[in-house]
Amino acid sequence: TSLVQKPVLYASFYLGTPIPAKINSFLGIHPVACVKLGIKPQKITYNLMFEGRFGNTRQKYNYRIKEKDSLIVTSEFIGALMGFELGYEIFKRNGIEINLAGGGGYEIARTAFYPEDYTDDVTINTYNVNAGLTFRKYIKSSAYIDLTAKYNYVDYTLNKQSNLGENYFSLTLQLGYFGDKKRDARLNKLRYNPGGI
Repeated sequence: TSLVQKPVLYASFYLGTPIPAKINSFLGIHPVACVKLGIKPQKITYNLMFEGRFGNTRQKYNYRIKEKDSLIVTSEFIGALMGFELGYEIFKRNGIEINLAGGGGYEIARTAFYPEDYTDDVTINTYNVNAGLTFRKYIKSSAYIDLTAKYNYVDYTLNKQSNLGENYFSLTLQLGYFGDKKRDARLNKLRYNPGGI
């Protein structure tokens, strides 16, 4: 029991996409990629994450250049999300685990590339507060795949420079690794199944 309850380190990589909450969304669907590091003492997982956003928005949107008090129309959207995530295990059996998932972070995105014309910052930023569910399947004694669905609360209008402001759903597929070599070796001798009985 003490071996099973020992805190375990996690590292994972995932791909996914934001899905706008509104049908007439400016943002649209575009790919994201993320690296996540965490630790799980018993039923709670604590993660730090860095997520990259790529691709243009579905519709062009307005962005106000404060320096010249003028509007540009753009579809550029290359950004990042830096934050933390908590997971709480609510079900675990036969190699399958379900977790409540939630967290928060800071999003920033570059809206245009005009280094010669403007010295003003051409980025938008927002908080991100999210919550959802994670479905996990253990595929080896130290590896797993996750499918996570979340609702994300954001506001891209915080700096009063853009009309790109809306919440979104996110859907991600994750491949992860966890463990401690000494701990895993001892548990393997006991034929322990990380997904539960």
